[in-house]
Amino acid sequence: ERKTLGLIKVLADGKGRVVGASIVGEGAGEIINMWAFAVTHKMKLRDITAYVPPYPTMGEIGRRAAVSSFAPATKKPLVRNVISLLQKLG
Repeated sequence: ERKTLGLIKVLADGKGRVVGASIVGEGAGEIINMWAFAVTHKMKLRDITAYVPPYPTMGEIGRRAAVSSFAPATKKPLVRNVISLLQKLG
C-alpha cells in the first residue's frame, strides 16, 4: 500500500517476554492485535519471530519489529564467527 509513515515500539523484559507495545500509523488498530495477544499469553519475542504472516500484509510489520530486536546480537564476535562459518558452508 506504500504507506511508510509510522512507528512500532515493543517493550520486552530481560527474558525477552513481551510486556507492551505501541503502534502509530496507518492500520495501527489492526496491527496491535498480535501484540495484545502476545502480552496476554506472556509470549517472547522469539515466538513472534517464528510467526509467518500472510505476505504482503500490514501484520508483517509486527514480525519485522520482533526480528529487529535481535539485530544487536549480530555485532558480537562469537555470532559473527558463526555467521561467517555458515556462509562458508553454504
